[in-house]
Formats: sequence, structure tokens, C-alpha cells
Amino acid sequence: MIRVEKISFSYGNHEILKEVSFSINKGEIVGILGSNGAGKSTLFKLLNGRLLPGSGDIFIDDKRISDYSSIELARETALVPQNPSVSFPFTVYETIAMGRRPYQGLFSGISENDGKVIDAVMDETGLRDFSDRKITELSAGESQLVFLARAFAQEPEILLLDEATSSLDINHTLDILNLIKGRVRSEYLTVAAIVHDINLAALFCDKILFINNNSVIGPGTPEEMITTEYLSDVYGIGSESAVIENKPLGVRYCLKQS
Repeated sequence: MIRVEKISFSYGNHEILKEVSFSINKGEIVGILGSNGAGKSTLFKLLNGRLLPGSGDIFIDDKRISDYSSIELARETALVPQNPSVSFPFTVYETIAMGRRPYQGLFSGISENDGKVIDAVMDETGLRDFSDRKITELSAGESQLVFLARAFAQEPEILLLDEATSSLDINHTLDILNLIKGRVRSEYLTVAAIVHDINLAALFCDKILFINNNSVIGPGTPEEMITTEYLSDVYGIGSESAVIENKPLGVRYCLKQS
């Protein structure tokens, strides 16, 4: 669903990514991890068309990303950012309805089909009772759930999560991740997620991709990627951490030692 071929990108003379190549299959959840400043957010801006690579190509569903119009790309990919800024007191319904814009004409309103999609998404995310609430009146967890619902209303093939749960408590985090997993199962959604918590990535992701030294390692399964060797290379914590396997859950955990 996503194919990246030897892309490089620099801010001026500062090289961020160098000849990076990887692919993400349809229906996979891939966690993108790395130390601060490694280039994770830059990679996301390249994947959603906000930046263009200096060299190399990105393909979405076997079509070069530069060949998509902005509307076409918005129908393929949706982004849920970290701590999305809210400038105006839109209602929850109005905010979710913004996800339908790629399917509307310049001056057209909400169609009957748009309404059905919005209603279904509100039911799916449990936001029906919040419909008339102002987005500015919600808690961080409630607000992030609304922006996830907006992304669902966009009906994308690919969902990009840019640290979308990093500021939330564990209850809201698990609620959102379970909703996303449900979409992956029911709609065969493809998910790329920037994740800081290695343990959360082990639980949530089918595969993990590390960004390190302007390049990538992986993607591979959590069992393949969450090892003391890779953690030492990427974070420099190999001698200060332990990786254990939770056999009932079938995942690996990184534990920081005292």
C-alpha cells in the first residue's frame, strides 16, 4: 500500500533521510520509532505529501505520490496529529464533518451519503451524545477521539498517526488503539504510527520500523525488532534495558532497568 524507494531529504545542508526504502502492506499496522530528531515527523510529512523528497519516489497504492491531486491524496490518506490545534469552537459534529470535504464540491453541503458516514462514525466512536458539544470544551482524550472520528469520516485507505496518543492517559490510549484495530479488521485499513512507547508498539503494531542515522531498520515483527541489539543501536540503551517475552500476549517488552 505504501512503497518508499530510495528517498532522501534535507533541510538546507542538514540531511534528515538518506536513500530510505521500505514498504507497508495493506491491512498492516506499522510503528515508526526512533530517538528524538531522527526524522520521524519529516517522514510523515513526505508520506502525506506536505513535503517532497529531494530524490527517490513514494508510491501510494502503486501510484507515485506526486501524481495525486490534493483531493485524490486526501481520499487515500488521513492524518491524526498529536495535540491538534483548535482555533474555533466548532461542534463535534462539524469537526467530524470536515472529514467529508474531499468528497464535496466547492459550494456543496453535506450530502445524504455524507450524513450517513458521519452518523456511522459517531456511533462507532461513541460520540453521538457529544454531537452538539464544542470541541474547545472537551478533554484532551475526548478531543483526540473526535479527530480520529474525523479521519474515519474521510474513509481513507491509509491512516497516519503522528504521536496521536502520546499525551493521553492509558484508558484513552487503549480506547483509541482498539478503535483503530477494529477498523483494520473491518475495513482492511493500513496504519503507519509514530510511537515513542516501545511497549505500546509491541502490543499494538504488526511490524516495527526504526529510523536511525538518516536510514531505516526494518520493518519487521516486534519479536524481530525489539532486541537489545537494536535498542542499543537506535537509543543507546542496550546495557540498561531488558527485553522479555510475554508468551500469553505473544509480544516483547523493553524494560528499563534501575
